[in-house]
Amino acid sequence: MSFTEFVVHEKTEQAIVMMRNGKTLTEISEKLGYLNLSSFTRMFKKARGVSPSRYLKG
Repeated sequence: MSFTEFVVHEKTEQAIVMMRNGKTLTEISEKLGYLNLSSFTRMFKKARGVSPSRYLKG
């Protein structure tokens, strides 16, 4: 695993915890340093294979 892959993995782990604690995706994307929700969603989907909202449902 490269350093970049590690960072993305850790950010998605943090995002999952925040989602389970009721934070909005917009709040999460800002807190993790993404420029906008779209960038965060793309990163999450690339790393986890599904969108953040889909991840929570399933």
